[in-house]
Amino acid sequence: MLKFRPIDINLDRETIISFRKDSYLVSFGNKDGFGDEDVGEYHLRVAPNNERAMRFYKKFDMQKLIEEQSPYHVWRLGKKM
Repeated sequence: MLKFRPIDINLDRETIISFRKDSYLVSFGNKDGFGDEDVGEYHLRVAPNNERAMRFYKKFDMQKLIEEQSPYHVWRLGKKM
């Protein structure tokens, strides 16, 4: 039976890295440049007019780091772990 539960970064670390490595491979065609070193923070990009997503990310204390134009106007948010 499938069970949904919150992600525990410490408990699920290997699964998280494995999934991220797979998405990197699919995105870029190889794993060159993917770092296996310890990660102290994570980032994501979101459209500033996506109010629902912004409320969700702010609820988890994600902070605005920078505005980017690549090719769309987005905000990069981050959180230290």
